[in-house]
Order: sequence, then structure tokens, then C-alpha cells
Amino acid sequence: MRWPLRNQILVPFSLLIMAAVLGLTALSAYFAAARVERAIEAQLRSVAKTLLDSNFPLTDTVLRQMHGLSGADYVVVGATGQVVAASKPVETIAGFDQKGDSEWSRLELRGPANFNGSQAFFMALQMQSRLGNQQPATLYILYPVDTYRSAQWAAVYPSLIFGAIILTVAIVLSYWIARRISRPLADLCQHVERLASAEFVQMPVPVRNDELRDLIRSMNILASELTVMRDTIQKRERLALLGQLSAGMIHSLRNEITGAKIAVQLHQRDCRDDDPESLQVALRQLQLSEENLKRLLSAGPSPPIERTATDVVALVEDVAALLRPTCRHRQVTLRVNATPEPCWLPLDGGQLRQAIIALLFNAIDAAGAKGEIELVVEPQPDQVCIDVRDSGPGASVQAEERLFDPFFTTKPEGVGLGLTSARQIALAHGGSLEYRRQNDWTSFQLLLPRDRIDGVETPAIENTCELAAVMHEVAPRVPE
Repeated sequence: MRWPLRNQILVPFSLLIMAAVLGLTALSAYFAAARVERAIEAQLRSVAKTLLDSNFPLTDTVLRQMHGLSGADYVVVGATGQVVAASKPVETIAGFDQKGDSEWSRLELRGPANFNGSQAFFMALQMQSRLGNQQPATLYILYPVDTYRSAQWAAVYPSLIFGAIILTVAIVLSYWIARRISRPLADLCQHVERLASAEFVQMPVPVRNDELRDLIRSMNILASELTVMRDTIQKRERLALLGQLSAGMIHSLRNEITGAKIAVQLHQRDCRDDDPESLQVALRQLQLSEENLKRLLSAGPSPPIERTATDVVALVEDVAALLRPTCRHRQVTLRVNATPEPCWLPLDGGQLRQAIIALLFNAIDAAGAKGEIELVVEPQPDQVCIDVRDSGPGASVQAEERLFDPFFTTKPEGVGLGLTSARQIALAHGGSLEYRRQNDWTSFQLLLPRDRIDGVETPAIENTCELAAVMHEVAPRVPE
């Protein structure tokens, strides 16, 4: 049988508090009743002493006056049992102990006895008659049972009320404490169920600094780690899918590109037209694609950077020449703004070419029809800046934070590895790739240090599938 944690806390705690409160209330009521009894007896003994020490005769009038002062009835009975004097007319008297005590200090309430049809407690004091003779007499002091019980109840009632209030407060407080503890635990159980259903959300951290807060913070850390693991698994699944799709296409694509390259070379040899530039561009694009496919065929991580003296200006102009046909096809204006002097840096020209091509293709897609692209080479004292600018609308605030994340793309047919690959290449050369939006232009700045950095290798791409996606993203495309 299920026993909720709230009941496990509430029931024992409430029973303990109830037993304690009831016990203290009963004890307080008992002592209150005893105090009333002692007070009444002390009052009546004081009256008895006063009557015993007085010299005036005990007549009906005197006894009625004493009744008004103390609330008790007084009856004087002679030695023969006849009523000598009384505070009120005696109709019936039964159950009195005719033997009294001669010492007033030892008097105690006894009974009850029947006095005029009602019950009364009584005291009996042995004394001399005050009626003119010296015959012994017994003074009976009668205290009504109803008055006695009312006095006791008046003394006990506050204790019972106070106990009831304390018991009610204790039960309510116990319920509140149990609910305060069980409610977060119930929320935590629901949160764990959401985690189990792969809904990795953060749970609000309570203000109270206690163990529950520590537990919730630990659960939030677990949710964050599970989110990272889920994203990693999804990326690996996408890589596996890309690998399956690309594995059967690599060899056939290489053969087709090789055949197209041979056909273009034969056409160039036999062609008599005056426009050999377009054939040269086509041959260079086919050659670059063939090199990329060769890299796909080699499993494992990318090879280390092979630094050679590279003219960055010439490399940028060469890439611009490769992509101008694509820009014309997309109705995009491409301008190159570079210094006329060469700018030599120790770089891996092949990888740098891939990074610039990826940035240019990203700019072509962003600029759109009738857009503008400006490719700027700006030598600086400590570094060289290759700035790829486009007139497109730029990335949204949400997308700006994830531009360089693998597989993040806003293009319907994009893979999301072009900017990631470009940034990896920049970091491998000791530089950086930065995104900026200023003056209605979107700018990707590829910063390369002038000083040579020895021993820096290209960050290894995890597997051939990811390399295939990168090559597919950055490979030159011939316009239709």
C-alpha cells in the first residue's frame, strides 16, 4: 500500500504533538481543579475558624449572613440531633456524618450529602452551643455540588481552550511543513520523469538554501549534461547518415569529374575560339573538386598544415576568378579590393583557399540576386585581414550566437559546416574568424598573424563523413 511521504511526516508528528498537548492539557486541568478545591476548603475553614472563635450566638440570622459571604449553607445540630440553627429552613437532611472534628484546621469537604433535595459537600466542626447552654453542638458547613463543579470547570476551561488551540495550530503547522517538503519532492519526481522522456528542461531553483535546493541544482546540471550528450548523439547520427549517403557517391563522382576534366582539356586543345579564360576556370574548378574528392578517399584525420610562402593577394584574386562565373549566374556583383603589392605569409595555401571559398559561397547565398560582395585584403602591422563583406540582411540575433556551430544552418539545403570549417582553418593558422554587422554590411573577417607559428596542425575533423560534408559545402560549383 502506498504511503505518501507527506503522511509519513504528518501522521507521526501530529500524533506526537497531540499526545503531548493532550497530556499537558489534562495535567494542567487536574492541577487547576485541585487548586479550586483547596481554595474552597481554605475559604470554608477560614469561615469555620471565625465562627469558632467568635463570642456571638449562632442564630439563623448570623448563619444567613455567613451564607451571603461564602455561598455555603450552615446548619447547627444539637447533641440529640435536632437542628438548632440554619442559614435556610431545613426540609431534608441525610447522609451527614454526625461526628465532627474539633480542630478547624483539619476540616475537609466530604460527601456529597442530600440537603433540601440537592447534593452538597459538607464539613463537620465540633463546638459548644451558642444558644445559652453549654451543650455540645455540631456545625455543618454545606457547599453545593453544582457551585463546586462550576468553580472547577471555570478553572479548567482556560486550560482546555488553550490546549485545543495549541493542538489545532500544531496539526495545521505539521500539515504545512509536510506539504512544504512534499510539494518540491513531487515537482522533482515530475522533473525526473520529464528527463526520462528526453525533455531536458531546467527546474526553477528554490530560494531556500537547503538540501532540496542542492538536489534541484544537481538535477539541472544533469539536464544540461544530457542536453549536450543528446546534441552530440544527434550530430554523430547525422555524420553516420552523411557517411552512408556519400560512401557510394565518392568513387563515381571522382570518375565523372576526371572524365569531364579530360573532355575539357581535349576541347581546349582543339578549340579555336578567342575565349580560353572560361575553359581555364572550368579546368581549375574541376581540378579543385578532384583534389577534394581525393581527400575524401583518405580516411582518418586531416594531415598537418604544410606551410609554404603564399601570396595572400594572389590567392584571393585566384579565388575571386574561380567564383566570378557563379556570381554572374546569381546576379551578384563581386569586387576585390587588395593592395597591388604581394603579401607573403607562411600558410597552407590549399586550406586557406577552402576557407575563403566557403566564406564567398556563404556571402553569395546571403547577398541574393542583385546583391554585392566585396573581398578586401588589408595588411596590418601584426596581422593580415581578409574581409568578406556582403550586402545581405545578416544573421538574426538567435542565429548569430550559433553561426560557427557544426550543422547549424538557415539554408533549406545547407549542411552547416562551411563556416565551421573556415573557422577551424583560421584557428589552425593561429588566427581567428570574426562576424560583424555594421553599416548595412555583413562582414566575416579572417585574421592571419604575420609571425610564423611552428608546430600548429589543422584540428582533426572527427571522421570521413564530416570531411565529406565540409568538402560538399565548400567545393566550387559551376553555374548551370
